[in-house]
Order: sequence, then C-alpha cells, then structure tokens
Amino acid sequence: MLHQLIYRSRAAAALLAHGLERLAAEAGRRNRALGISGLLVCDGDYFLQVLEGPRSAVLTLYDAIVADPRHSAVVLIRSEPVARRQFQGWRFLVAPPQAQGRRWPPRLSRSGSLADEGEDRVAAIIDSFLCGDWRDPAGAPSAGPPLGPARARGPAQPGLPHGLHGLPALPEAPPVRFAMQPIVEPHIGRISSVELLLRGPEGEAPAALLRRLSRAERYAQDLAWKELAFAQIARTAFTGKVAINLLPGALMRDPLAAERLARIARSHGIEPQRVIVEITEAEAISQPERFYRNVAELKAAGFLTAIDDFGAGHAGLSLLTNFQPDKVKIDRQLVHDIQRSGVRQAIVRAVLDCCRRLGITVVAEGIEQHEEYAWLFAAGVRRFQGFYFARPALEAVPEIRWPAALEEAVEARVA
Repeated sequence: MLHQLIYRSRAAAALLAHGLERLAAEAGRRNRALGISGLLVCDGDYFLQVLEGPRSAVLTLYDAIVADPRHSAVVLIRSEPVARRQFQGWRFLVAPPQAQGRRWPPRLSRSGSLADEGEDRVAAIIDSFLCGDWRDPAGAPSAGPPLGPARARGPAQPGLPHGLHGLPALPEAPPVRFAMQPIVEPHIGRISSVELLLRGPEGEAPAALLRRLSRAERYAQDLAWKELAFAQIARTAFTGKVAINLLPGALMRDPLAAERLARIARSHGIEPQRVIVEITEAEAISQPERFYRNVAELKAAGFLTAIDDFGAGHAGLSLLTNFQPDKVKIDRQLVHDIQRSGVRQAIVRAVLDCCRRLGITVVAEGIEQHEEYAWLFAAGVRRFQGFYFARPALEAVPEIRWPAALEEAVEARVA
C-alpha cells in the first residue's frame, strides 16, 4: 500500500551549515534507494517534507527523522494511504524570502508533481507552510515536543484485498431515485461537484423509506443504492466530481466495501478519483479504529473523502483528527444567519483556519440567503451548496442561480 507522510521540522544550525544542496542530494539518493519519492521545501530555517512510498519504508524513515538530533520541533501534518504518487521523483525547493505571506511555488504539472486542481491538499499545505502563520509572534514554531514513533505510526492498516472474484452478491435494492444538487464556486462561476441525494420512488424525502428498514437492512442497502447512483450519473453525462453519502455502518459491515464501491463506479465509467465519499458527522461510530481502517482503504482505492454536516454532531474534532478528510462541509446550523451571530462567526473562522493549515477544502452547505453567502465569502469560503444557488433536481443537474444575477434581480425589483 502506498503511503504519504508530510511533516515539518526546524533544522539545527549544523544541518544548515552542511549545505542545503548537498543535504538535498543526499536525501534524494537515500529516498530513491528506499522507493520513496517526494518533495523537500526549506524556508531557510524550517523544512517541510513530503514522503511517498511503501508504508513501512516511509514510517521507518520518519522514525529516523524524529530521532535525528539535527531536527527539532518535528510536527506530523499528514500520514495516510494514497492511491497513487503525486511525485514520481525527488524535488528540492528553497523558498525565497519574498515568498512569505503569499502563494509559492507555482503549481507544478502532474508529470512534475503537484496537480493544478483545487483538490490538491499537498499544494495547500505547502502554501500554508510558506505563509508562516503557524509560527507564534516571536517567530518560534507553534509546536510541542517531537512526536515519537509510536504516536506517529498509529495502528496497522491492512492493504486492500486483491481479486474481484467470489464477492458476495449485493442485496436487491428497493426502488429509489436520486436528486442532484451542485456545490458551486460562485467567484469563478463553476460547479465544483454534484451531490447525489437519496429520494423515494416519487421523489419524496428518504425518511419514510429508511424508517421501513432495520439498521442492518439500512446498512446493507446503502451500498447497494450506490449502483443506482452511479448509473444515474452515467445517464446524465455529467463529467465532474460526484459526492455520495455513505453510512459508517455500511462501510464497516462489508470488509470489501471500498473494493466493491470502486468496482461499481468503474463499471459505469467513473474513476474513484471523481468520487467524494461523504460521512455524516452525526452518525454514531461504535468502532472508531475499525472505521478509520475502512476510511484508509477508501483513500487507498482513490476515493476523496468528506465530513458532512460538520458541527451538527458531537464527534467533529475527533473525526477531523483521525479521519483527515479532503473536505469538510460546515453544517447549515452553523451557517444559518451567520451574519447576525458572533458565536457562529467565531466557530466558523476557527474551522476555516484549522482546515487551511491542513490543506482541507471547506464547503458551506445550507446557504439560503445572500447575506450568509456574502459573510462566508468574505471570511474565505469559496465553495457553497444550498437553495440560494440551486434546489435539488430529480435525476438532473439543476440550473444555477449565480449571485451576480440574483443581485441584479433584487436591484431591479427595488428600482
């Protein structure tokens, strides 16, 4: 299983005196011999390093870095399985002094390493590192003691099972339909992704349908319904990213859930890299360690992940710590009338700051008023979902009402 680990550290003066170019060359030779690719960035005082390769090799190397007295204030930023390498070789970058406080370096091509796309968490983490806002006002790193190998390593994560033959048949799913609601980037007039929302046969809300099923039946059907969801996407010819909701219980009851989901998606011409699997925060997770292993398998299969309804349940920070999703969707309870609530504003600003430092994309959902959108956009949110932009449409991507057009309509009525 491929693994990606990102950390930052402060270099001892003796290490810097060794010569950055020579240091990078030695690191490159060592890492290539271990099958590890990645990127080393230095701002003249601190390092940020991305390591990609076999899990055991990456974690062993990180343990050696933590124990190396030439490094101090070692902070683990990300450590999780990935479906493919973002770095085919080894790169070393030195940030010029003028880079601090703004985006640098420019995005690199996929063949070179970083992808020029909004989902690229590595690029966002590099941006945050180079902005330097993780330091305290005195310039010291905002970090505690180094993380030891035991804490950094975490529980063992089994690899994905291989082979698709002999998989148990999915249960026959009751007739359902899906509504489609877009997530939009209004400042550039773009649909970022489309979420598929479960509906009854006549388009009704799923509550009545789900009440007729036991918990075990609900979990069994949840995965089966995704076959219908992917088939619908294929029929609409929508080519962007697709978000689906998955109950944690559905993920945990089937040891081959990630493999099965990937097989279903590909059977409809949809690569896992296009699919965002949303896990609702409010859904109780009775076996967290097992759940996190299942999430790791989803990531290893290539799926993007998201925490849905963030702020609506009690497990948000724990999920954010252990889940490390690609996206966080702020629940409408926090978004509603945010322009009038200092408490909600403080909470959302804290979430935005945290996610920015971790390279996690934030989506504000449940937007119904222009004032909510305007405040959140000014605070830094760039992706939105809600009735203000588009109501869900059965088996179709609805027309988007972009803010500029809405504002013009309001001004016309007032005039």
